[in-house]
Amino acid sequence: MKTTWKILWVEDNYPEIKAKMTPLVKAGWEIIPCTNSRDAERILSSGEHFDCFLIDLKLPVIGPEVVEDRIADNDERYVGVGLIRLIRKLVGFRVPIIVYSVVHDPEVDKLLDDLQVAKRFPKGPNTSSKEVCDAIKQMVDVAV
Repeated sequence: MKTTWKILWVEDNYPEIKAKMTPLVKAGWEIIPCTNSRDAERILSSGEHFDCFLIDLKLPVIGPEVVEDRIADNDERYVGVGLIRLIRKLVGFRVPIIVYSVVHDPEVDKLLDDLQVAKRFPKGPNTSSKEVCDAIKQMVDVAV
């Protein structure tokens, strides 16, 4: 069984990523932090392999690349949904996606179900690095 993974973590609050990813990096995981939609699209389009994606839904719109033709009329306020669509377009459904966000919206939940998001959990100070780590392990083991 694999013990370390390569994760793309897309979150606009870098201190949040840094605080949660430090124990994962110490455990040997490779975490690629990304704080905006333009960089996320560039990384995704590079063909680089990831074992899992952690995506925040509420990201700043930086550059038109992610927004154009990828975000449906009813979810343009959540750039992360566009990124999830892009992931599905580029790598299909074989790599798990975890949504780590403050968004609670039934319409968005339906979209995430349609995009086969593996897990969702609320972002916040009460979510520990261990919870993030356990969620990734569970999703990657399921996908392997």
